[in-house]
Amino acid sequence: MRIALAQLQPVVGDISGNLQQILDAATQARVAGADVLVTPELALSGQAQDLLLRPDFLSACGKAIGRLIDEVDDITLVVGHPRKVGDEVFNCASIIRDGNVLGRYEKLVLAGGGPVDELRYFSPGMQPLVFEQNGVQLGLAISHDLDETDPVAAACDEGAQLLLVLSATPFHSGAAAQRQKLLCQRLEENDLAAVYVNAVGSADALLFEGQSGALSPQGETLLQLPAFKPALAYIDWVDGHLQPVHCSPPLETAALLWQALMLALRDAAGTRGVVVPSCDGLNDVLLLALAADALGEHRVYVADSAAAQDQLWLCDLDKSALARPLSPDRRGGDFAPWRDVTASHLQQLAQWRAVQGGDLGAMLVDVLATTPSTAADDQLLERYLRDRLGHAELIAAGHSPADIERVLSNYQRSARDRRVSAPGPRVSDSAEGIDVRWPLAQRFIHG
Repeated sequence: MRIALAQLQPVVGDISGNLQQILDAATQARVAGADVLVTPELALSGQAQDLLLRPDFLSACGKAIGRLIDEVDDITLVVGHPRKVGDEVFNCASIIRDGNVLGRYEKLVLAGGGPVDELRYFSPGMQPLVFEQNGVQLGLAISHDLDETDPVAAACDEGAQLLLVLSATPFHSGAAAQRQKLLCQRLEENDLAAVYVNAVGSADALLFEGQSGALSPQGETLLQLPAFKPALAYIDWVDGHLQPVHCSPPLETAALLWQALMLALRDAAGTRGVVVPSCDGLNDVLLLALAADALGEHRVYVADSAAAQDQLWLCDLDKSALARPLSPDRRGGDFAPWRDVTASHLQQLAQWRAVQGGDLGAMLVDVLATTPSTAADDQLLERYLRDRLGHAELIAAGHSPADIERVLSNYQRSARDRRVSAPGPRVSDSAEGIDVRWPLAQRFIHG
């Protein structure tokens, strides 16, 4: 049995475009001799947020599924999509072949809060689904089903020999390692191999890095797809085992973050060019490098050029700057790539980019030499927000009372500035407005 992994890049709300991606992948996979094609979670709709509350949107998704039923032949398609049943909506995976729906699996474990609030939109499913293909029993899971032991165990109780996992897990630094660790744990518990397919692309601030692949029951990586690029790959099941395939080499942390930020900028810009406000400091020079790498130098403009007015204006503010009060003229711009990157992490990113060379690499070397460190303040704020440490714990971690008072007071005073500043991509697990939801009007600083 040959399984095709369709690492697709769904666009939120572009149902016809997403449908065409799936049809094209099915055609290519069928020509390559695949028996099964697996898409990411919600491949038909993308992470559509409140569009999922609209009956007309859900109806359009249902019609697109009808087209897949009519048009996909000679291959079994496992496709992720939203599905309305009565008054409920489910995060669903449908198994389609030759004009028939062989089964529908509804996600059992829904994410509440965090970057994706599924409980706002979906009802949980109630039972596992296992289907037969080429004499092999295939079980299904959808992303957060792996958070608990029961869904995978239930699939095994139904006879699953191989697990197919559909995913659209938001990116942050370290997310892929966390996801693989959790999947390995479930596979080891159940002596089961898995094929997992993760989405690529962006949905507002959320990014999806792909890195789909396959794992043995012992956690050995048998297939690894690239990060932040659509891809179609294949793996064979022979004599009860997945056969190892050449894997894309993993990217180092800085390179992965750079790829994430380039994808975010490309999606934000669309067909437009971008405007970099100036080239005065590290943030601006690195912004120039990011824009040139992502779009090409011919689509990067300076603020005073005649063509700049119709382009996407970039904001150079980073996470550290947004933790301090800003003057009104500093809040502008259409898109802030560094919004969720601290100044100290930005310096590390600049050091990596400088090594890559070119004229901008040389400029980064020069500007890094005169850029002060903000590591202590950044670490203090991360411990306060992400780790939720109190005053005594921050002191025990080595921060002085004066620094604690200054940093936290600045953070509270700048809350309104962060609300009105330019949007940007989430690349950490402590992103303002997504992971951290800080009230504008409040008086508590620390206990």
